[in-house]
Amino acid sequence: MTTKDNEESVEVGVSPISDDDEIMEVNQAADNSSEADVDVEEAESVVIISTKAWSEVAKSFLYVEVSSVVLIFACIGIWTRGDPYLAYALSVAIISLLACIAMQVGEFVKPSFLETTEKPVSLFLFIWWVLGTGVITFRAPFVTAGNGYFSAWAGLVFTTHWALKVDISKLSGDEMDKVRKTLLIFGVCAAFVMFACIPYFKTYTGHAAWGFSVAVVTIISCGVLQRMHEDVNPKMLKFFAIIMFGIWAVEACLLTFDGPFLAAGNGYFASWGGFLAATYFLNHILTREDEIL
Repeated sequence: MTTKDNEESVEVGVSPISDDDEIMEVNQAADNSSEADVDVEEAESVVIISTKAWSEVAKSFLYVEVSSVVLIFACIGIWTRGDPYLAYALSVAIISLLACIAMQVGEFVKPSFLETTEKPVSLFLFIWWVLGTGVITFRAPFVTAGNGYFSAWAGLVFTTHWALKVDISKLSGDEMDKVRKTLLIFGVCAAFVMFACIPYFKTYTGHAAWGFSVAVVTIISCGVLQRMHEDVNPKMLKFFAIIMFGIWAVEACLLTFDGPFLAAGNGYFASWGGFLAATYFLNHILTREDEIL
C-alpha cells in the first residue's frame, strides 16, 4: 500500500468535527457560565437581603448600645473604688450592652432568633433602665447634667421606645388634643419634681415641702382633667390655669434660685419644664376661640 493510500485511509477513518457540533459546545459552555453567574447572584442577593433584615432589626436597640457605651465611659472617667452607686451605674450599662450584643449575634447567626427573644429581653431592659436611671440620676452618681446623666436618660428613652413601641409621632398629631398633651407633660414634670424633692427634706425643708406639695396637687389635678376636662366649666378651667401658672412660677424661681435645684439636674429641668407647661396651658386656655374642648 502506497503512502498516498495510507493518508486516504486515515482521512476516511477520522470523523471531522462539524460546525454544528462546535456551536453546540460553545452554547453549552455559555449556558454553564450563565448558570454559575445566576447562582452567584442569588447567593449575593440572599446575603444582602439577610444583612438588610438583620440591620433593620438591629436598629431597634442600636441606640441603646450607644447609650450604654457612653455611660460606661462616663463611669470609668470618675471611677472610685468602693463607690456602690458608681459600680451599679456601670453594671446597668454593661448588662444592657451585653444583652444587645448577644441579640445581634444571635440574629446574625440564626435568622428569626429575635422573634422569640426580642420581647422578653426588651421588657427586661426597660425595667432595668427604669430602675437604673432612677437611681443614677436621682440618687448618684450622675445627678447633674453631663455625659453620664444624659446617657442614662437616653438609655431609658430608647428602651421605652423599643419595648413598648411608643410612637412619639402620635403624641404630636391629631390623636391627642393640645389640652391633653399639655396636661400629660405637666403631670410628668410634676412627678419628677416630687421625686427630686424627697432627698432635700432635711437640708431644704421649706423649699422641698413646697415643691413636693405643688407637684402632688398638679399630678392629681392633671389626672382628673385628663378624664373629665370636657365637662369642666370653661371659666373654672381658666381659673385653674391661672392658679397653676402662679404656683409653678413661684416653685421654679424659689427652688432653682434659692435651692435645692441650683445645678442642672432632674429637679431643675422638671421645675422649668413644669413652669413652661403651665405658661403654655394658660396661654392656650385664654386665647382659644373654641370654648368647647
